[in-house]
Amino acid sequence: MRAGELDRKVTLLEPKTQLDSSGTGQAVETFVPRGDVWAGVTPLSGREALAAAQRHPETTHRFRMRWRSRADLNEAWRIRHDGRDWNITEILEIGRREGLDVMATASPAENPA
Repeated sequence: MRAGELDRKVTLLEPKTQLDSSGTGQAVETFVPRGDVWAGVTPLSGREALAAAQRHPETTHRFRMRWRSRADLNEAWRIRHDGRDWNITEILEIGRREGLDVMATASPAENPA
């Protein structure tokens, strides 16, 4: 994997469960930055999913990065890129621990620009 192909800095976000600060004591899942990595970003598709007779635009991107173990990145995590949080849907290994292709989706309804 050539370094020139990894030209975008993305932030890996790890899920953490914390108690709600409003005093109710309920557990709330938040995502905390775990670190920045260099990645190649490729848009894969844009499609309209119909659910309950409403349109929900969905965008899928591939984030190609150097190899990381499952302890450092898994499908429960998110990626932040260009001010949007991306939900990881699939992680594919490239070669023998050379790199990862991370497929992720973002919904504008969840991530207003």
